[in-house]
Amino acid sequence: ATAKALYANLPYDPQKDLAPISLLVRASQLLVVNPSVPARTLAEFIAYAKANPGKMSFGSVGSGSGSRRNRPLRIVLYETWARQSDPPSQAALSAAVAAIGAELGLEIAPAGQAWARVLADPDPPVLHDRDGSHPTLAGSFLAAAVIALAIFPADLDRIAVPDDNGLASADATRLLAAARDVMRAGVTKQGPRQLKETS
Repeated sequence: ATAKALYANLPYDPQKDLAPISLLVRASQLLVVNPSVPARTLAEFIAYAKANPGKMSFGSVGSGSGSRRNRPLRIVLYETWARQSDPPSQAALSAAVAAIGAELGLEIAPAGQAWARVLADPDPPVLHDRDGSHPTLAGSFLAAAVIALAIFPADLDRIAVPDDNGLASADATRLLAAARDVMRAGVTKQGPRQLKETS
């Protein structure tokens, strides 16, 4: 239904070339705001936004996206790593992601901070591929570990190194430990509030 609005040159016309046969999904959409916004209802939010032009930010999970689960959608902002040739840029990357996360009230998966921590150790596993930008298997494992721990923070100590991950056991254990350390160090966030409905 949204394809025509999202893509300029579709090879078909959804209204003419497709026929509905059944309703499969009904999804709720929520408007949430940072706790610092003084609005408690949609009407208050609209009035606040009109009274403060240019001061509001907007974040979404992407064009045409929606929650595909019967539970609240949690958006996790992914923090990437610095290029191999420019490790000092990690501080700026981390600060930018932290600012965006704070503004939008999002949780952060700080993969870049985990990379920096591992690379600061003596004799670290190789995380960057030959191009100095993309991850090796070890880099991908570290990023995936951070994402898993960000999505399932209650399982911080229960998530284990999976078997047959393609890495030496000591390296995989070391990478998971670094991901845990970064998550324990904490990326603070104040989650968004759902606005109350008004009739």
